[in-house]
Amino acid sequence: MQQFSVYENLHEESRRVYPYLLNIQHPIHNRFESMLVIPLVRKRKPIPKLTPEIVIEKSIFLAYTPEMLTMYRSMVGKEVCNLSHRSGEFINAVDFLITGF
Repeated sequence: MQQFSVYENLHEESRRVYPYLLNIQHPIHNRFESMLVIPLVRKRKPIPKLTPEIVIEKSIFLAYTPEMLTMYRSMVGKEVCNLSHRSGEFINAVDFLITGF
């Protein structure tokens, strides 16, 4: 699975809140059954530097870094788009979550 690609969330219980998942895990770790993702959410207050805004199919989502989690690859659906061109924003958001700077 591609790093910085957005995938459909197939997990029934969470997909209402998190319809999409942003894979931030480096491909060198693709052999693991799980992957590190940032869930994409709607209708939440943005947090500067921590929740980059993303538009998918004319809808606005936030990459909600504070709720980063691992998901089994079997719970991840088809790729919706790739956001590699914005990788710096996501790396900076994770760094800000960890370091506060």
